[in-house]
Amino acid sequence: MRSTATDSAAFFRALHERTRRTEQEVRVERAEEVKADYVIEAVGSLCWVVIHPDEPDRAYTVDMLKRVCNCPDYQCTAAGLEILCKHIISVIPLWEQLTGVKYAPNETPKPDYASWFVAIQDPDPDDVYKD
Repeated sequence: MRSTATDSAAFFRALHERTRRTEQEVRVERAEEVKADYVIEAVGSLCWVVIHPDEPDRAYTVDMLKRVCNCPDYQCTAAGLEILCKHIISVIPLWEQLTGVKYAPNETPKPDYASWFVAIQDPDPDDVYKD
């Protein structure tokens, strides 16, 4: 007989995978709207800007090297589920066309959140009193 802990772990793994798939499907549908309505501009071959059609000040940057976006959805939800946001999905075909590189979803790197923070170093106490 299997333990309850094993059953619970299997249940939550299955739930996470189902949620992940469902969330990605929603973003794929939204990406079609982005491709049709938004302005998508390349800034080099690795960086792209996706601009909202009604609010030009609302623009997001997609980094295809790291496969990250600075939109709230990616930062707060998609990255945690290890899925792509609608902006990244919208950029993929344009990026493939520009670079000739085929997108490989299994190679999506996880964001290095530690690199997003600046290390603050405590001053050397001996240096504080030097003139």
